[in-house]
Amino acid sequence: RTSFTLHAMLRHADAPGGGGGPAWLPPEGTVWPSPHGRIPLGRFLGEPDYDHFSGRTRHLGYVLHTRLSERWALRHRLRHARTDNHMRSVNQDFGGIHADLRHVGRSVGQTHEDTHALTSDTQLSGRFNWGPVRHQLLLGWDTRRERSDFERLSGGRAAPLDLFQPIYGQPWQLPTRRYATQPTASQTGLYLQDQLRLGQWVATLGLRHDRLRLGQTGAPASPTSRYRATTGRLGLNWLMGNGWAPYLAYAQGFEPVAGQDRHGRLFQPSRSQQWELGLRYQPEDRNLTLSASLFALRQHKALTRDPDPDESPICGRACQVQQGLRSTRGLELEARAQLGAQVHLNASYAYTQARITHSNLPGEAGSAMPDVPRHQAALWLDWRIAQGPLAGLTLYSGARHTGQRAWHGRPGQHLPAHTLLDAGLDYDLGQAHAALAGYHFALSVKNLTNRAHVASCYGPTVCYWSQGRSAQASLRYQW
Repeated sequence: RTSFTLHAMLRHADAPGGGGGPAWLPPEGTVWPSPHGRIPLGRFLGEPDYDHFSGRTRHLGYVLHTRLSERWALRHRLRHARTDNHMRSVNQDFGGIHADLRHVGRSVGQTHEDTHALTSDTQLSGRFNWGPVRHQLLLGWDTRRERSDFERLSGGRAAPLDLFQPIYGQPWQLPTRRYATQPTASQTGLYLQDQLRLGQWVATLGLRHDRLRLGQTGAPASPTSRYRATTGRLGLNWLMGNGWAPYLAYAQGFEPVAGQDRHGRLFQPSRSQQWELGLRYQPEDRNLTLSASLFALRQHKALTRDPDPDESPICGRACQVQQGLRSTRGLELEARAQLGAQVHLNASYAYTQARITHSNLPGEAGSAMPDVPRHQAALWLDWRIAQGPLAGLTLYSGARHTGQRAWHGRPGQHLPAHTLLDAGLDYDLGQAHAALAGYHFALSVKNLTNRAHVASCYGPTVCYWSQGRSAQASLRYQW
């Protein structure tokens, strides 16, 4: 038996007056109180006649699946993607707020990026027995080819803006410093995985070999760099009975790191090691799943903030260097339960201790990793209506909590915690009327109470609000 699935996607965005990213704001009036009050959630720092974002994304691909026999199958995936984004923007510079705690200086810039990516993945999977051991074997080969044309114009200036009583239409100077480059990346991976089952024991063994080639033309050009890495993973489960299953897992990682330093040099791939020890409980007589796990992760060649304060034509004042070592460990708890016939609950909690163990920034080594909350929790309920005039309707509601996070660029200081509420619904219209079979309507609302909270801060003077209340509706048809 053979199946063939073709998929395509086209997305176009055109936003005059902005839309390419959040406004950069000072901590005064966002993280900290200000004598002039809080900076409004949707404050625009650009110029309506200049700011503009346009983008187009296209995907085209297929999935081919062939069952060679009852035990063996072949799957092949191929996808081509192209993303073309162009943005003009006026935003806060890195000089911070003025002494009057009202005005900020502004910089003017443009970026244009056109990226082509071709990915493929071919897998052969099979099931067989070798003596008392049952095997599930997976052998695969994947490739990725990517090429980008990137152009950045910087150095423009605009008149300062009053954050609380903005006056637009002020003069600005167009950016004149040009940086253009064409980075390329090619990665090929060969992987093998075998899941072995013997009685109550399940072991998973995996091995992967990657070859990566990175290059760059333009100014500055980078010679082609080649990397090879062999990584492995190991997992062991003990199915104790009565729904209990402790497990142990170890995995190595090898990942390309996108971007360049202030001199235009491409970043090297990062490497990581992760351990995880956990316990799952899933009784056969109840719709209930409980899990708890301890984990530890070490990442080498991590990116850290560039200590050089001078502006670069490549990355402005948001440059990074690859000299970091990060260590993360923590605890994760999760519960999924069916509460009666129609209500389902999903709850989770995570405690994470993430630290920078090596950095080029004075005082940063040993400090908490920026933007990683120590505490995170979520609670989600859905109610499925199976009978009556609203049969086919599912209502969702939930809350998510993010604890305080270390401030990037201000060692020892933290961004405040926040809790957000979400809600939504999904309606199978076919259950309401037979003529609408296959149609599904969905509505989701995030940040239901429109709570203002700081998403992140980059450096000591630049922060930005997270998204306020947002709603998304969709109508889909399945046949």
